[in-house]
Amino acid sequence: MKILILGAGVTGSSVAAALASEENDIVVVDFKTELLDALKERFDIATVAGNAAHPSILEQAGVSTADIVIAVTDRDETNMLACLIINSSYSRPKTIARVRALDYLTHPQLFSNDGIPIDYVISPEQIVMQSIRNLIECPGVLHLSDFAGGLVRLFSVKVVAEGFFNQQKNQRVKKTF
Repeated sequence: MKILILGAGVTGSSVAAALASEENDIVVVDFKTELLDALKERFDIATVAGNAAHPSILEQAGVSTADIVIAVTDRDETNMLACLIINSSYSRPKTIARVRALDYLTHPQLFSNDGIPIDYVISPEQIVMQSIRNLIECPGVLHLSDFAGGLVRLFSVKVVAEGFFNQQKNQRVKKTF
């Protein structure tokens, strides 16, 4: 799979490290050549120096043959503009963009079909806020994941020896619905 990562900062470097393998062809774009050089020393990846929102840089990075683009630069505007350019100019690969500013995220129409074409918008702050909200709403739950738009929830709890979930077989548990 050909993966184009826009941004070589902490997040982009972590994504490159996680995806760098023989099955993936990784290209990282950033204007900071020292970050790109450090990545090339650690992993078998290609790099392109330049602004990730410039069409010529995207073309040089091979966006026209990319399967997926992960835009995680330190600027929301660069991430969104790159996805817009990719959608308008290329046989569109899947796009993932990190958007941190709540001002953008509180206007969901920006990312609708008529707005900025991004397949997956990721907001680290919203993910953390939702995790905290889930833990407050469900005390005792260690982890909570929503599926099907919140219709299905998977959760994990710690089972203790004397707890409700670890009762002896011969004890009857009254079930109420």
